[in-house]
Amino acid sequence: MLSALKEVTQCLIVVEPSPHGCQLYEKFAKIWREAMRSIGRFEEYQPLEYWVKVLELAGLKICSTKNVSWQHPVPFKVLETIIRSSIQEWRSLGVDYQHINVMLNFLNNAKYNVFKWSDLIVIVACKEK
Repeated sequence: MLSALKEVTQCLIVVEPSPHGCQLYEKFAKIWREAMRSIGRFEEYQPLEYWVKVLELAGLKICSTKNVSWQHPVPFKVLETIIRSSIQEWRSLGVDYQHINVMLNFLNNAKYNVFKWSDLIVIVACKEK
């Protein structure tokens, strides 16, 4: 698919959450992945090196890469709203209560810790001239 994109565009920008982050984020991401896998879905974020390789294999030249870091922690009330909304969706998707319970326990523990989203990976790749 990326090879076909170079036929219709000069540049391509990939923006992907990093698979790594603060300890609390990594715990959140692990719970999320396990819940999604339990219903046959998955979401795996890839490191910068993965995307550079994929874009180069597609015949694109890497023009720029950058990690964008979150400067401020997520306020607990915001995190709580996101997690509770996610749990509602999980219930409608049939995620087992075991995973929901683990996420609720995570939320209770997050109350007393600093939570930041993972960095964002940004890559600009251009068609070779």
